[in-house]
Amino acid sequence: MEACSYPYGGPGAVSLEVEQAARAVGLLFGFTMERAFNRSLDRPLILARADTNDVGGGKAPQFAYQNGEFVVTGRFGLRRQHHFSEPPADV
Repeated sequence: MEACSYPYGGPGAVSLEVEQAARAVGLLFGFTMERAFNRSLDRPLILARADTNDVGGGKAPQFAYQNGEFVVTGRFGLRRQHHFSEPPADV
């Protein structure tokens, strides 16, 4: 297994300790339930994601691809709101 989706993926499920444990068992990617764009892949074990309802064709699309650009049409998170502030020293 190379990736996981954290149970519930919220602040109670994802922490520095969880990130370190995921790395220790060899995971490469981890997905939280934080609905936002990933501006970088610096922290691949705490990736945000879009809900299926957020994308085109979903119940409440939050962004669209128009004229060759992504356009935010709703309140989809442009800024990541990490569940913790500082990465571990070995990241």
